[in-house]
Amino acid sequence: MGGGMEVHKNKWIEEWNAGRENLEFNFRWTRRSLAVVGLFGLAVPILVYKGIVREFHMQDEDAGRPYRKFLCLFEVLKNLHHSWAASFILF
Repeated sequence: MGGGMEVHKNKWIEEWNAGRENLEFNFRWTRRSLAVVGLFGLAVPILVYKGIVREFHMQDEDAGRPYRKFLCLFEVLKNLHHSWAASFILF
């Protein structure tokens, strides 16, 4: 019933799929990958956070209110570092 409909595999698509399936085994840390992680994992989130805080401070200034208190970024990083170090030592 409905024979003769075999799939013709594309060699390049199959190679691409195999590479995607084994990405964690073939990944290498290079200067470029470190730069991408640094940019999108650290720099962009920090800039977004600072922009949001600046916007809230501008709204508070326009409304005549005192500035709201947000987490200090350095304290967050310090706490993150200490919690990471503690979990690394425990395991």
